[in-house]
Amino acid sequence: MAIKKYKIAVTGADGFIGKKLCQTLKDRKYEVIEYTLNNFDIRKEVEIPGDIDVLFHLAAVSKPYLSKQNPAETFRTNVLGTLNLLEAVRKSNVKKIIFASSILVYKNLTKTKETDLAYYNGVYPYGLEKIIGEEYIKIYSQLYGIDYTLLRISGVYGPGMYKNPIFDLIHGFLNNNVRLYINKNSVYNFVYIDDAVDALIKSLKWKNDIINLSSDENIKIIDIYNFLSKTLKKRIDIKDSDFLIKIIGNNKKIRKKLWKEKYNLKKGLLKTYNYFLKQDETKK
Repeated sequence: MAIKKYKIAVTGADGFIGKKLCQTLKDRKYEVIEYTLNNFDIRKEVEIPGDIDVLFHLAAVSKPYLSKQNPAETFRTNVLGTLNLLEAVRKSNVKKIIFASSILVYKNLTKTKETDLAYYNGVYPYGLEKIIGEEYIKIYSQLYGIDYTLLRISGVYGPGMYKNPIFDLIHGFLNNNVRLYINKNSVYNFVYIDDAVDALIKSLKWKNDIINLSSDENIKIIDIYNFLSKTLKKRIDIKDSDFLIKIIGNNKKIRKKLWKEKYNLKKGLLKTYNYFLKQDETKK
């Protein structure tokens, strides 16, 4: 199918990844329908026009800690919402769904290979919610012939991002007070927003596959702090918690599909810091 004939819908179009994805799709001459909570509440029964070819499903309560604070509410959006959406897909002519899953689906977060057991790891209910969404999508694919790509996404960061450890570090340096909600020796895998969106768009060509969207770098949070401190020539107090987490991304499969990062962590951090610095200066 020629690119210009694609009509693409995006749920969660007003979110961090959704905004960038929609704009990039438009720049590449795709026709895009943007769904947000204001015009498309997946917690209820929804309808999708019959002329949509591909649906990116990004809508979710995407802050994992909220699934611990209010599991019933996040389940309502992340699980029942996905099921409501699949029912709308089934009743329309949507040919493919691309689902933003999470690296938190793995039982062992230090061995995140797609063929490894995907099961709740005990960190947050969020991972389990994403697994259930994946399984429903695979069932609907088998029953109704809907193609899919499931992208298990690692920590996405960049200009315009919301709460995550990089956000906390950058705002800490801007405000001379770093407060982390995890242990500073925690290990994360981060992907810059432009690279994440590039992978999402490339997945239009991938059929019925499960793929990690993670980077080449697994890094301690304290090393990010030290990089910013050295680069900015600024050393400030850092407060953290006892909550130690280690997430080791495995991106061998996605690299074989000719996806490659354009932004290493240092380059991405500087672009992100400068964005928030400009935002901070504008407010003043």
